[in-house]
Amino acid sequence: MPTYICYLPPDLRDAEQKAKIAKAISGRHSEATAAPPYFVQVQIEETRADRFLGGQLTQNHIWVRGDIRADRTPD
Repeated sequence: MPTYICYLPPDLRDAEQKAKIAKAISGRHSEATAAPPYFVQVQIEETRADRFLGGQLTQNHIWVRGDIRADRTPD
């Protein structure tokens, strides 16, 4: 199953906004691969990790990691 992990700073988004993020990711994955949206797993983690973009510390970004299997047939 495709899995997307979203890393957010604590309290950046509320539960409704997180649900919208998960639905959007599921929908886009489904559009791109033709896989049913219910196959898509989205995990949202709130963390205080130091993250950098272009060498600069950033505090209000949502980081998304996606893992999907290789060699998927068109069928």
